[in-house]
Amino acid sequence: MFGRLVGLLGGLALSEWLPFNTYLTSRRTRTLSVGPASPKPLGEGGAAAAGQYPTIAAAMTASRPGDLIQLEPGEYAERVILKDGVNLAAREPGTATVVAPSGDLGLATITVNGRLGSRVSGLRLLGRPKAPLSVALHLSGDDVIVDDVTVEGDVLVAVDVASAGSIAVQSSRFSDVQGVGIRIGPGAKPSIRHNVFIRKASSGTEAAIEVADSASPQLLANLFVGYSNAVRWAAGSLDLHRDNFFMRGPHGR
Repeated sequence: MFGRLVGLLGGLALSEWLPFNTYLTSRRTRTLSVGPASPKPLGEGGAAAAGQYPTIAAAMTASRPGDLIQLEPGEYAERVILKDGVNLAAREPGTATVVAPSGDLGLATITVNGRLGSRVSGLRLLGRPKAPLSVALHLSGDDVIVDDVTVEGDVLVAVDVASAGSIAVQSSRFSDVQGVGIRIGPGAKPSIRHNVFIRKASSGTEAAIEVADSASPQLLANLFVGYSNAVRWAAGSLDLHRDNFFMRGPHGR
């Protein structure tokens, strides 16, 4: 009798444990590949097998916190709203280009707003004369990182930092942006470091960075090339020459 009771209790415990374990396994981080040439990697090291999606939007719909949406080389004419806790990256940095979709209404091309932590890395955002970008990246929330991203061309605002959460823009390149490289809103305090801002004489007159009243960014080890006014402050200013680098033109002239 006692043996039957132990066996029954053990069976119940096992039946309760298996679904829970299955749930934990199903919540592991996944890589969701986007693009017609994307592979279907096998799950290794705790990563579940990734599906193949034709658009970023399709992968975003299927994603959940902790997932990586990985873009194969190519051009993507989409407006992206990143889910909270989801990361977006090019499989090979610089080979995935995001442009404005047809009929763009002037909204941000990539919007990041959350609290669980998100990273955008390795992408190229391109504004064209017939398809300009109003805002390439709109950042708010907390624990947001933009890393190794290139923004270039007909862009009104490359990066718009709109909140006081932990936001970092690092190791990125802003090349011949027609408007502002980084616009920092009131109260925002992002970390802006190790970026390169390049402007030719014919590519606009805006500052590389605009800082609103009450904003307090950390600007460190950035290179400004061809800007007569690298940073425009709404109120006050900081001595940038101690911690950043400046050149008159793309060839040092």
